Amino acid sequence: MPAAPPVVVSVSPGSGASLNQTFSYVFSDGDGWTNLFKFEMLINDALDGRDACFFTYFPGTNTMYLVRDDGAHTT
Repeated sequence: MPAAPPVVVSVSPGSGASLNQTFSYVFSDGDGWTNLFKFEMLINDALDGRDACFFTYFPGTNTMYLVRDDGAHTT
């Protein structure tokens, strides 16, 4: 029987408005951390990546990319 899918355990803080804000994300996977391939995080006041802080993190390579408004990744 396969384990449960990956889940977001927590995001802290859940909201805020500051030029210097630190966010913390915790994810979990029943098949272990090596099963966690890619995370996409969006910081915005709407579920929309345009004109927002939208980034992708790859834990296997410890690489983070900022996603541009046109959807392309930058390093």
